[in-house]
Amino acid sequence: MVGCSLLASALVRVPWIGPRLLHRLHISGYGAPGINLAQAALQVRNDRPDVVSVDVFDTCIVRDLAGDEPIEHAIAQSVNQPARAGATVAARADSVAVAAGFERNLCRPVPGAAEALAEIRATGAEIVFLSDTDRSSELLIEILTSHGIFASGDRLIASCEAGATKSDGDLFTKTWPRSGDKVVWHLGNNLWADVTMAKKAGLHAIYIPDANLNRYETSMAADPSGYGPALSGAARSARLAIEAESRAGILDDRSAAIQTVGADIAGQSMTAFVLWVAEQCRELDIAHLGFLARDGELPLRVARSIPADHWEGRTLRYLYSSRLTWSLAAASTLGVEQWLAEGVAEHDAFLHTKRHQIPFDALLARLGLNTVDLSDGSTHQGLAGLDPTAPLPEHAVERWEALLADQSIRERIQQRADDRFNLIVDYLRAGDLPDGRFGLVDVGWRGRLAWHVSAVFSEVVGTEPVHLHFGGDKVISEVDAKLHIRRFAFDGVSKPVPIESPVSCIETLTASGKARVIDYRRNASGAVELVFDSRPTDELDGARQDLWVGATRMAELVPTRRDLDNWGLVDRPLAEEAKAVLDHWWNRPTKAEVEAFSGMTFEHDEAGTTFRPLVAPYALSEFRRSEVDAARQWQQGSAVVSSAPLSLLARLVWRIRRLRERS
Repeated sequence: MVGCSLLASALVRVPWIGPRLLHRLHISGYGAPGINLAQAALQVRNDRPDVVSVDVFDTCIVRDLAGDEPIEHAIAQSVNQPARAGATVAARADSVAVAAGFERNLCRPVPGAAEALAEIRATGAEIVFLSDTDRSSELLIEILTSHGIFASGDRLIASCEAGATKSDGDLFTKTWPRSGDKVVWHLGNNLWADVTMAKKAGLHAIYIPDANLNRYETSMAADPSGYGPALSGAARSARLAIEAESRAGILDDRSAAIQTVGADIAGQSMTAFVLWVAEQCRELDIAHLGFLARDGELPLRVARSIPADHWEGRTLRYLYSSRLTWSLAAASTLGVEQWLAEGVAEHDAFLHTKRHQIPFDALLARLGLNTVDLSDGSTHQGLAGLDPTAPLPEHAVERWEALLADQSIRERIQQRADDRFNLIVDYLRAGDLPDGRFGLVDVGWRGRLAWHVSAVFSEVVGTEPVHLHFGGDKVISEVDAKLHIRRFAFDGVSKPVPIESPVSCIETLTASGKARVIDYRRNASGAVELVFDSRPTDELDGARQDLWVGATRMAELVPTRRDLDNWGLVDRPLAEEAKAVLDHWWNRPTKAEVEAFSGMTFEHDEAGTTFRPLVAPYALSEFRRSEVDAARQWQQGSAVVSSAPLSLLARLVWRIRRLRERS
């Protein structure tokens, strides 16, 4: 706090610039460590000041809309006049009444605030609430009382009635002249008004930053006229509840840290995505949504957690699908020749990708084959002798390509593809798919799975579905030309992806850890049932569950569509905000955020098993072998938990590599 005070004391002497800069800095608490209200109550109990002055907004209560500007915009929209414009007396009165109604509906207590203030009262200290606001003291007392924060004997002073503000210091000196003999403490969230100016007025100031928007919530609230402030407010409220449960011992520290990431990062980005999906449904008259594969389960949970009126009666369902099962089935309708040609067109096409990293039997399974097919009278004995649990070795690439070119093998692939296709069609039809246009929701990326899913799904429903993807880069233009694909956050063409390893980033949030579907079969009654992989895909105890709990807790706090419309907020895509949230986390994580995920494995969808650690400290031996990226999926996270020299070395290697790629 000493560094904060010196900086503030210097800046306060700079007209205009200093106060404005400090007002900006208070959001992140730059230079100020801060404590929470419970810790402040403990200090009060130990030191026994005569008076404890407490800020109101973002210290004791928060709003469901983050930031003053969106609230004023919503109020102005409701009374159909520009905010704070010169209006008639009657119009201003209407505005005040509407503002009061908004505050009553929007405000919720900071968890633990009522309990902390009760502890302060128990010391005998007088509590005086101070607020820089144009809301009346009567309204603020009503709100605080309704949440158990204001009690008999407390006082409240609103700047609009006192003719003085905390931000210029006059409210402090007017309330407690320097000649007074009482020891006064002030608690508040604003680094300028509640700390610097309180100290300048002779009060002992304590910084309480918990309810300030963090960098993720600030990014989501960037546009005050859109839905972003509502998502930001929901994320903050979820985060504060999680932190309170951690302090109370309901959650352990690691679970709380992961749930917080779930609320701020997975919750905000996935809620922004599903709100965009809802708007696409309205625009394209999509009646039904199918959320694909295991990566679709988190978006579906988030979609079901937001208020139902965002979907206007549309049906939401989970569709079991996977690259493995649906890709092979697609060969039946597309033709094996075309399917194989697309599958080997590039080094990372769907039959080539990760072939030197996933088990060889998983590679064969893409073709519907197994090692018996190679050893049963075929000419591919060299491949049959490979370890099925190990990746395809480099020396066997020519044999692998010869296998793909073998006409008898192609005929066998065609047979397996036809069998799989018929089973999937029967399975889907038995699911009683309703009539109407379908949208298929997926994390997305290059578009291969969408191509294969469309080939199968169209056969069942009779029309081409609309694919709604979170994003994609290096998209396959030929596939895009054949399908109706819309992408939310990354269009894959016009803008660079700001995230290092974007697929790893997003799938870290969405991977369910559940067993994947590897086949379909008929049971004794003739019905088609799913066959799941028996191999585990996630060995971490409860971490992904905590992540998803945090995300859905945030989504449950999103306002109804009716409220958002009544507030005059614009339903525009929050793609830039979502990318900023992911960029802050994945490219510039804090050590605490990375440590919360230490030990979590990365699930590789192509293999269906855990594959590489997500994050692990770097070792010098990796640089000697030039394998700096081979040991983990989250490079920046691994650098954060590495020793300073190795972290610097890793970043230098990445920088040199990027320069070489550009040249």
